[in-house]
Amino acid sequence: MHAVLRRDVGSSIYEQWFEHTAMVHDTPGAIVVVSNQFQQTWIEDHFHSKLLSAARSAFGKGVSWVRVQVEQYG
Repeated sequence: MHAVLRRDVGSSIYEQWFEHTAMVHDTPGAIVVVSNQFQQTWIEDHFHSKLLSAARSAFGKGVSWVRVQVEQYG
């Protein structure tokens, strides 16, 4: 999913918004884990369709949803 997003949004946008996220297949969907509420809202508002497309490309056409959630890590 990371590789697909890097290709689809470009390296600079990928590095700014997605490089430090975790992306997990959670049948029948995918979860993108981010570190704060601002990042969650921004990604949901600007990249939801790209995330769904990337998840389907990476995990299969059966992916029906993508959720962005905040989790403190690192």
